[in-house]
Amino acid sequence: MTPFAENTHAFVVRIWREPREISGAKPEWRGVIEHVPSGKRRYMNMLDEIVTFIALYAPDMQQNANTTNLSSEGTTKRRAGHRKRRSPKT
Repeated sequence: MTPFAENTHAFVVRIWREPREISGAKPEWRGVIEHVPSGKRRYMNMLDEIVTFIALYAPDMQQNANTTNLSSEGTTKRRAGHRKRRSPKT
């Protein structure tokens, strides 16, 4: 594996609204996050749990979602060997 691949994690997040059994109660949001390489999953009902789960695989990242270093400037720079995806022509 390349160093980039060894230090990369992929996650799939699914969220949905679930009806309540209590008459007249508002539906609740539920979700699941999966770490793709390991297949491990965590079911959740709060968005903060997404950050907690990802932190298990990236312990040196800040856990406060409001102060992470994922600025728009940082996300526009590409690493060597990574090409920009092209939009399909219509």
